[in-house]
Amino acid sequence: MVNEQAAGKITSVNEEGVAVITATLDPFTAAARQFQDVTVILHDGRRISPEQRRKTYALIGEIAEFTDGIRDAATIEETKRLM
Repeated sequence: MVNEQAAGKITSVNEEGVAVITATLDPFTAAARQFQDVTVILHDGRRISPEQRRKTYALIGEIAEFTDGIRDAATIEETKRLM
């Protein structure tokens, strides 16, 4: 299964929630692959704030200490990887 990516913009949404999305595709690729079904991932553009990042790492550190009995860089990274 080959995945292609294309950026687009929502140009309209009707009352039923059906969206019209305009995306620029490589015409050769689109014609050759005959795309039928697509997955749309919506990015809302929000970023995590520095305060949220500090609180997240503090919470991960607390979980690492609770589960492993020790709080160091290795246990924090392992807890972060597991979560």
